[in-house]
Amino acid sequence: MHRQLKRGSAETIAEILRYLITATSLALFFAAGFTSGTFNERFLGWLNYQLDPPTPYTSLPGAMQAYAVALGARNWDSLNTITDLQA
Repeated sequence: MHRQLKRGSAETIAEILRYLITATSLALFFAAGFTSGTFNERFLGWLNYQLDPPTPYTSLPGAMQAYAVALGARNWDSLNTITDLQA
């Protein structure tokens, strides 16, 4: 019983976090002027707009990679992580 409660609680927390991340992302896209389309279409538009100069990527993975590189990261997965710590 206790195990089921913990698992259920973790799933509920994960669901809440997914909702908050999606809602926050959509608000960010909306504020930048991307008000229509699917989540991925808005995300692609926002990424293209963030690149300097704005770039017309048609592929979400390509735009994600270009955005990461523009921020000095190796790839999308290495964003928001510490990859090298040097003393």
